[in-house]
Amino acid sequence: MDTIAATTVLISFNWPKGTVRYERTAKFVNAFYSKISEFYKPPRNPLWKSVNLAATIPGWTRFPAAEEWLTNWRAIQAKGQEADFKQFMTEQAAKVSTDQADQLFHEFQNWMSKRN
Repeated sequence: MDTIAATTVLISFNWPKGTVRYERTAKFVNAFYSKISEFYKPPRNPLWKSVNLAATIPGWTRFPAAEEWLTNWRAIQAKGQEADFKQFMTEQAAKVSTDQADQLFHEFQNWMSKRN
């Protein structure tokens, strides 16, 4: 039998879309997911940093409002990375050949780590 190990899993009933209970649960999801970074800060328990809102459980379906929030968040992250990469590229003096792509990506990763 397949199993998973988790300290805590947040589970909700799959309320039908358009019902009051669905909307209340969606409101909670938006509030909680949007503020998750606040839980990473002191005086909160450092274990909050291990929370993975995008984790999946085989055979389970994510609440639609949570899936929508994650999809929007991923799109925002991708746009941010694209902007960061464009800025990185403008800071490079020479054009990069195909052979230099791996080296450039490594430099980009170093550049990103210094910004964070």
